[in-house]
Amino acid sequence: MSTPNPTGEARLSKPNNFDGDKSYARRFLSSCQAYLSLNERIYNTDKSKIIFILSFMQEKAAGDWATNRTTVALAPNPTTNTTTGFGTWVDFLNDFRNTFITTDDSADARRQLLNIKQTGTADDYNTQFRSLVTRSNISDKNALSEMYQQGLTRGLIQRIYARDKLPDTMEEWYQAASRADNLYRRLQALNATSTTTTSSTQRSTRFKNLFSTTTSSSPTPTNSPNRPKKLTPEEREKCMKEGHCLACREVGHNARDCTC
Repeated sequence: MSTPNPTGEARLSKPNNFDGDKSYARRFLSSCQAYLSLNERIYNTDKSKIIFILSFMQEKAAGDWATNRTTVALAPNPTTNTTTGFGTWVDFLNDFRNTFITTDDSADARRQLLNIKQTGTADDYNTQFRSLVTRSNISDKNALSEMYQQGLTRGLIQRIYARDKLPDTMEEWYQAASRADNLYRRLQALNATSTTTTSSTQRSTRFKNLFSTTTSSSPTPTNSPNRPKKLTPEEREKCMKEGHCLACREVGHNARDCTC
């Protein structure tokens, strides 16, 4: 939200300077009008609004145009002994549009719609497409839908067509593309994070430990305190000659029948 500064104007970025570049003319004028609307209590006359816009037109073709209008406006009128004046706000806007904004703007927008391509996110593409639709004056839903789909990336259009039901309105197309693209980018980010932080060896070890069944309640026979130590070759031969059990060292049975 904007706040007033000591001069009374709301704190909002002022328009960038305009040098006559027709590709920027519409955006420049829109930026000026937004600023003037927010500060309408200060710029409350046609003259103040016109001078505000002229102050940002100082270079190249725009500078020449602004200089000429200012010269004419301040020139003395011999008849009334006053200056000619800057004229009305409406006339100024019309002169600006006729000079810097192409007279066939709708046709230009239609040409751009035929060639538009998604180069970034679906949200960026939606913003650009909506702007061109507004300027083109096209209202045919089917024509707009076809141009919109042709501009989407192949991967994104395939994900949308994999749905049970295709979008019906342009607003549904915008939402479907935005959702599918955002989900895909989140998945890509997740996969990239998983690949860089967890190696296959780490995952294998983690799952191996998870399913381990080793317990400490059942010691193996080699850990039994009552089991005789392993026989040496000499002791083994002696036991066999004297008839001792190789398992418990007692006489009267062999290791196969030992129950000790």
